[in-house]
Amino acid sequence: MEEISIGEFARRSRLSVKALRLYDELGVLTPARIDGNSGYRYYDVTQLDDARLVAMLRQLEFPSPRSRNSWRAILLMPPSELRCTGAKPKPCTTRTASSLTTLSTN
Repeated sequence: MEEISIGEFARRSRLSVKALRLYDELGVLTPARIDGNSGYRYYDVTQLDDARLVAMLRQLEFPSPRSRNSWRAILLMPPSELRCTGAKPKPCTTRTASSLTTLSTN
């Protein structure tokens, strides 16, 4: 297990420290360890794939997760049923569906 600081994890995952704290509170992406004295969060490098998935889904304008499995369930949906957010909900683009298909097979 290789632990890295929350700041380094944020840089590698392309998520902000603030977002990582929120996802910890929601139980979506919890740190591998929290220092009992300082409260500082440490993540394992093996968590980077999950963090990058979260970052990509946010970039594709999916709504914020409510639970750990909420975004993973999206990967199981047929592309024709996917709906992106934004000013008006709309069917996701081919790029979005292609990106999600790629993620679900990796």
